[in-house]
Amino acid sequence: MYQRLISWVEDIKNKNCSSGAALLIIADNQTVLEYYSGRQSNTPDALPVTSRTRFNIASARKSYLGFAVAYAVYEGKIKSLDDAAVDYFPDWNRELLEAVTIRHLITHSHGLNVTEDGTPYREFPPGEDWAYRGINILMMTELIERLYGKSFPELLKERVFDPLGLNETGWEVTPRESLAEVIVNPAQKAISSLGTTTNGTESNLFVSARELAIWGNLHLNMGKAADGKQIVPAEVIKLATTIQSPPYKKKALFA
Repeated sequence: MYQRLISWVEDIKNKNCSSGAALLIIADNQTVLEYYSGRQSNTPDALPVTSRTRFNIASARKSYLGFAVAYAVYEGKIKSLDDAAVDYFPDWNRELLEAVTIRHLITHSHGLNVTEDGTPYREFPPGEDWAYRGINILMMTELIERLYGKSFPELLKERVFDPLGLNETGWEVTPRESLAEVIVNPAQKAISSLGTTTNGTESNLFVSARELAIWGNLHLNMGKAADGKQIVPAEVIKLATTIQSPPYKKKALFA
């Protein structure tokens, strides 16, 4: 029944020069397909990909940070996405943050960037363009930690991961047999992509295919687990999955 889909995944794996692949489908709160192939790295002695294999999900981790921001808005710790950023980052240069809102920070429309030595500067006026930068991710990560007195990974573990029984989702700093490596150059050995901290500031979130599917299913179920138990308020899910982009002045962004 799913052979065409499996063949497509294998084709993509080969085109991307990936060492392995994992595919898991949940339908009507039931797992209807689990498929694993290849190895966790591109060396001959690498372990095979299994249901326990955890992959670095790179920028997909931003959906987890966005989830934490949605919690902060829902609980009133952030009054509005249209609040001025300077109200939440008093130590920043007010002129640099002028007209920047929380909405701009969570949608990459803030116009901020950093020099090679880490000095922030303005690239374009907020809301006039879009640019994929990392400075806003660090800022919002810091903000959630200040608002809750804990990092956003700790917040999600407490509010979501533990109630759902997720133990294959986390920011990793030490080697584990279950962690797949990342192939940057097919002609070179894959890298571990471990981080140095678990506070969410780095791209070191590893998730199994099974738990990534459960994470997605939680959104589909508006915060309910597969058994129907409400884990997350539905309003948090709505905030996290609704388009929050500002009305961009650059019309080409609407094309």
